[in-house]
Amino acid sequence: MLESNMWRTVLSMLTIKNEETLEQSQSLGEDGRTIHTHTQRVTETKVEVKKRTKGKFTASETSGKRRKSKPVGIQVERNSFINTVPKVKPPPKIKADSDDVPQELLVSSRTNPIPGLKILSFTMTENLGHDVAVDAFCYQPHNTILQYFLSHFHSDHYGGFTKRWCRERTLDKKIVYCSEITARLLQIRFNVEEQFIFPLKLNARCKVWDYGHAVNVCSGDKTYDNNGSRSAFEEGYMLNGGFYSEEKTPGLYVTSIDANHCPGAVIFLFESISLSMESSFSLHCGDFRVCRAMLEHPMILPFHIGGSSVLDKAYLDTTYMSPEHNFPLQETVCDAAATLVEKFAEKGPLYNEYFGTTLQSRITDFLQLPRMKKKKFLILVGTYLIGKEKLAISISKRMDSCPIYVSNINSRGDKKEIIASFQNDFLDSVLTDDDVGKYSSAEVMIHLVPMKIVGSPKEISSYFNHNQYFNHFERCIGFRPTGWAFEGTSDFLELEDEKPYAEDASFQDMIEALKNRPNYTYLDILKQKRPQSDKLMDKPTFKIYSLPYSEHSSFRELSFFALMLNISEIIPTVNTGNEFSRAKMESIIEKWRILQGAITQKGSKNLSSELQNDLQSLTLESF
Repeated sequence: MLESNMWRTVLSMLTIKNEETLEQSQSLGEDGRTIHTHTQRVTETKVEVKKRTKGKFTASETSGKRRKSKPVGIQVERNSFINTVPKVKPPPKIKADSDDVPQELLVSSRTNPIPGLKILSFTMTENLGHDVAVDAFCYQPHNTILQYFLSHFHSDHYGGFTKRWCRERTLDKKIVYCSEITARLLQIRFNVEEQFIFPLKLNARCKVWDYGHAVNVCSGDKTYDNNGSRSAFEEGYMLNGGFYSEEKTPGLYVTSIDANHCPGAVIFLFESISLSMESSFSLHCGDFRVCRAMLEHPMILPFHIGGSSVLDKAYLDTTYMSPEHNFPLQETVCDAAATLVEKFAEKGPLYNEYFGTTLQSRITDFLQLPRMKKKKFLILVGTYLIGKEKLAISISKRMDSCPIYVSNINSRGDKKEIIASFQNDFLDSVLTDDDVGKYSSAEVMIHLVPMKIVGSPKEISSYFNHNQYFNHFERCIGFRPTGWAFEGTSDFLELEDEKPYAEDASFQDMIEALKNRPNYTYLDILKQKRPQSDKLMDKPTFKIYSLPYSEHSSFRELSFFALMLNISEIIPTVNTGNEFSRAKMESIIEKWRILQGAITQKGSKNLSSELQNDLQSLTLESF
């Protein structure tokens, strides 16, 4: 009897719904989204309703004048979540034959000198050297440096760069050395002329400075500034900025290697061959995530313990310089997230447990009578300007190459152009301008969105509802990939924007971190403790999961890097701002030296026999 009454109620509601659907059919766009007008149901009295919409002129009842209405309050907030077609008008490029091309250096407003930490010095002769700068773009022009290396396109590394930056330092020379992807990003964002950029090919040794020519000029009769150093610099410059070579003549060579950080990020391996034919090597890591492929790279293998070469200096990304920052491998996290989406899309017991299948939710879906079948999930992946794309790619590959849409919210409108500049074949094949995937048969759609959209229930629900994605997707999952301290299987301590952190550690803590590579599966994602604010979320529709996905090396990975390679001097580049942090990092670096000595010498008086056995069992295969 109860079931009979229930279905009578359903049929009654269907009748009302059909009437409303007929009246509102004129207000639905081609893609099923409501056009923002409202058809009123009129009975006996007809009422004319005047409406005001954004950007439209409306007639005044008193004066008849036309005026433009302005969006206010809630409408402004709503518009901030809506995906629109971006209108990008880049600034005009300076042409080589233009009268606007400066004939002398532009004046820089920067007053701070380049810190010593960002300057790498190399020996040409006993009395002459050559300097370059890495990730140093917010400082005043340097008297003798005219080669600047940019490790990747994150603002804390290219900060200070502007369209006029190059012309404050040179009129016509290649001055910025970076990867090919980063070079394209510089041109997209700053319209930098190609004549100033030297795009370095990955894994290719490039000669960028000729010591022989520079020193010969210095020994001539010409008068030089700064005791000859400026002229040595000018004359050592090579035509077109350098050339790829395996030669062993005096000069400075650089090889760029994938940093496993963000698209275009590289580490720089510098090789300096002096006039006396002595070689020295320096490795600048910028920001990087150590991985096995990096440790086994052909250019890195000679520096392994027991190898033929020594790294004189290694400038190390020390963002996570503490054993408690021992989080899972990047590929493990990507696989776990992709598996979770796959499991949910099956709509089995796991889906029922976490999204529910109440009678009311089924009736609501039934009454909506959508024009087209809804996709099962809209997946939102939080990103910065660049980075985190690997997570979206992993999910797309698992879900039948489902489409990926790049949201332009809170951007200059060039985000898709930036993504396209990566020239990733798979990513290019799944990128789309259609945010609802009308022409895709995949059950899942991915959006790359600003990190804040997946930061709270309010943000994710506003994005979903203001874009009327409820007409196209049954459920929405947000992934927030960021830096985390990983503690077991369910507890996480979030580190906002991957803030650096340094803490001292015992030998036992360090060896335990080396021994234990954290496991991580989709079940660990589900076990995490959610913030209190998530209780306000519409749980049958939305889920937000934070992931221990970092683009910086964990402490365990840093330790493998330090122990596996012959490095004379490790120089921290992150968290160096105060004496306390520097002291903690120096303590850890010294312990690394002791542990490495225990490996090569088969023992150390600083370690118990048990710890020595654990240390000896470590190999590259256990990374």
